[in-house]
Parts: sequence; C-alpha cells; structure tokens
Amino acid sequence: MQKRNMVKSVVLIVLMLIVVVGCSSANTNDSQPDAPAASNTGKETVQPDEKPQEVALSMWSRWPGPMEDMMKETITEFEQANPHIKVELTSAAPDQYVAQLQTAIAGENLPDIFAAHPTVPVYQLHELDQLLPLSDVIGDRMHEFEQGTLVEGSTQMNGEVYALPIMSSKKDGFVMYYNMNVLEKAGLTEADVPKTWEELIKVSEQVMAATNQESYGLLYGLKSSWLVGLVAQTMGSEISPEVLPFTHMNPTNGRYELNRPGIVETLAFFKDMVDAKLVHPNSLVITAQEASSLFVSGQAAFLFDGAWRAAEFVGMDFVDFGVEFLPTKSGGQQYIEFTGNLAAGLHASKNTKHPEEVGVFLRYFMDKYYPKIVNAGVQFSPIPTINEAATMPHELLKKTLQIQNEQFVPSPDAIMVNQNAVAVYSEASGKKPKETIGTIMEGYLSGQISDLAGTLQKLSDETQKAHEDAIAKVKQEGLEIDASDWVFPNWTPLVPYEAQ
Repeated sequence: MQKRNMVKSVVLIVLMLIVVVGCSSANTNDSQPDAPAASNTGKETVQPDEKPQEVALSMWSRWPGPMEDMMKETITEFEQANPHIKVELTSAAPDQYVAQLQTAIAGENLPDIFAAHPTVPVYQLHELDQLLPLSDVIGDRMHEFEQGTLVEGSTQMNGEVYALPIMSSKKDGFVMYYNMNVLEKAGLTEADVPKTWEELIKVSEQVMAATNQESYGLLYGLKSSWLVGLVAQTMGSEISPEVLPFTHMNPTNGRYELNRPGIVETLAFFKDMVDAKLVHPNSLVITAQEASSLFVSGQAAFLFDGAWRAAEFVGMDFVDFGVEFLPTKSGGQQYIEFTGNLAAGLHASKNTKHPEEVGVFLRYFMDKYYPKIVNAGVQFSPIPTINEAATMPHELLKKTLQIQNEQFVPSPDAIMVNQNAVAVYSEASGKKPKETIGTIMEGYLSGQISDLAGTLQKLSDETQKAHEDAIAKVKQEGLEIDASDWVFPNWTPLVPYEAQ
C-alpha cells in the first residue's frame, strides 16, 4: 500500500505539471453502412411492464472534424434505439483539453465518458483511481482486436481494460504522395515512382528537366519539424532497425541511441537533395499544410506527409495522385514501432452514477462507430475484420491506410515485463532534452548545425542520462525496477513481438 501511495503521489505531481500542448489535426490527425452483426446490439432488455428510468450521460470529445461528426451521428442513432438514455456530448478545444482534465480530476467532476489524451495516459489515471474498468464492455470480443491494442500500461492495468480504442492505434504513419499530372508532363508513369533514394534523385532530375523547373522533385514542410523528423526516422529504420524509430530505444541493449546510422545517413540524404536543388525551395520555410497546397497545384512530383493527408485530398476532389511507402536507402523494409500506445480512445469515470448505461452506450458505440470511420476512409478501426469489409469513398484512401497499417510492427516495451516502468516514464517526463530529430533536422538543413553527429550524440547522451536518473529515483522510492527491464534479448527487429 505504501508503494502504491508513493507512485500515486508521483503521478499526481507529474500530471499537474504537464504542459498543455496542442493536439492539431495535422499532428494527431484523429482526422478518418452499418456494422457487421455483433453479439451485443447495445439495447437494454427490460420487461414489458417496466419503464426505464431516464438517464443523461455526459461525454467529452477532443477530436473536431469528421471523427466528432460521426460521433454525433452515432449518438443520435443510439438515442433513437435507447430513448431513455441521453448522451450529452461536449467538444473540448484540443489545446485546452489537458488543462480541462486536470481541473476535472482535481475537482472530482470528470464526465461519465471522456476522451483519452497521450499526455495523461492510462497508468496515470489508474494510479489516481479515476477509471472505471471496461473489460465487461468489450466482453468476449477481446480476440477481435488487432494484436498489441489491448496491452498492459496502455489500455490495460493488471489485466483490466480501462480505455476503449476508437480507432486503430496503427495510425499517424508517413507516406510519399506523387502527383500524376506532374509525372505525365515529364513522360513518366506509376512504374517510375521511386522506391530508393537513388531512384528519387534520378526521377526528380527528370521532372525538373522536362518541366523547365516549373515542377520540383520533392516537397515537404520543414516548419512542421515534428512531422518531417518522424518521416526521417521512419525512412532511417531500414538502416538501423535494431533501434525503435520513434522512441530511439534499442531493446537489444536497453539504451537510447539517437546518433545512429539510420538518422545520420537519412538527414545527409535530405541535405544532398537540398544542395542539388531538387527540393522545392519553399520546403525549408513552410508548414506541412502549405506544402500540401503546393503539391496539389503541381509544383512538385512528390510530397512527404502523413497518411491522413489522403482524406483531405479526396475531400477537396483532388484525386490525381498516388501513394507509396517512403523511399529508403536500398528500397528495403521500413517500420514504426507499435507498443500498444493508445492513439485515440475513451475512458469512463469511476465515479459515474450510471455504470450500466455507460456500458450500454459503449457497446453500441463499438458496433456502429467503428464501421463509420472505416467506410468514410478516415481511419482503420481497431478490429481488422471490420477494416477488411470496408467500402471507402475512393480506393486511394484504402491503399493509404493499408500502407500505414503495414508500417507498424509490434515491438517490446518495459511496461510489458514490469509495470513499475510507468513510474520511470513519469519521472523522466519533462526532463529529457527539448530538442528532437525534427528540430535538429531543421537546423541542419538550414545551415545552423554543421556538426550533425556531435549534435545527435549530445542529444542521445542527455536522453540516456534522464532515463538512468529516473530509474535511480524510482528505486529510491522503494519500487523494484532495473535497467535490464528495457532489454529484450528474444526480440528480432522487424519481427512482430509478442509479450512473453
């Protein structure tokens, strides 16, 4: 009990120190027909002579746009099927949601159902005793969810489910779009779409020569440094697959390795493209959104961007594009680690006065909402059979989501073997360097950083030190944890990992 209280205190302190960050649709992009027959219809069974008591459930969302529109549609359908239950949906401003959660937790007035947020993860809310278990909501459908979705430390704690995923956690992947109009002007076809860096350089040269430099080879928005940095990390995973691309942890030795060949060589490739003037010159001073507009207008053959951009293109009736995996050095496999992180989900408050009605609604929500987001081409659901049966507005949407889905590979995480790793992550939160691969890339391509390897090594050393300091601090507090919990000798890079 003493240990649990200690962790709970640490978590509460960390939670209240969280810096409120925006969750733009370009970043998280939680921006994505009836469901197949399911075992639970979402309707309550009552006797003919019983009159159900009217209940109002409060619900918070933080996903403006198509996702929330489909939530509202689902709620309307639910209320028609269950007239005695009303669901009052409140849309929270993404950049204010964390502060709103903090205030509600402190005041013990969370709504019945509320949106999950990555900076306030399940393990923190669980330690604060704020969550209602949802295992009964999912019931016998546990096996239907994609591998790695319902895992300890992310959606589960001690075997109980505390977060209902509302879309696939294999999201926010990155792809290469190509403009068919530009390729045709250069006398090229889809067969010429590059898979390697060398091919990208060659095709970019052909495009610029054939169009008298009216169209460049490549476009991206470096001012959205987080996005371009993650693009580079994905591309570099072919070169250094032993290091998890996004977290930079090497599970074979349990160390953070940011100064790895995959990062160094990928950033050097980007610089070679810039120096050769094959990249649209505005790429270094514009955002991803601005880059996508230039791409649509035909100012480049290729665009590096998030998989979510496809839905935006189709929505604006621009379908003269194609999509492929990002090119890699040798055309080999790239990947993004999938460790069960909750991309987007719903929690239920432990203090709800209507747990049964919450369950009724969430079961109905699974049945109806999952097919909606897939059939709209917004995102895949967390249930593969629903995704396979989907009929989307355009085949380009399905191809984009399939590429994104294939990028993610289940990978190991310390929480899988020791839940006290939660305390380490909490302790290290906010104490790691502010620099990222994206900000370093921005400085390197703009000429502000000349010693790339040295800068990356400094970032790697500082990240590792913050990790080691956090482990030492958690040990001092009496929790059993060791650096070896981050070592997985039975893991083979690129092979889906299953927790032992």
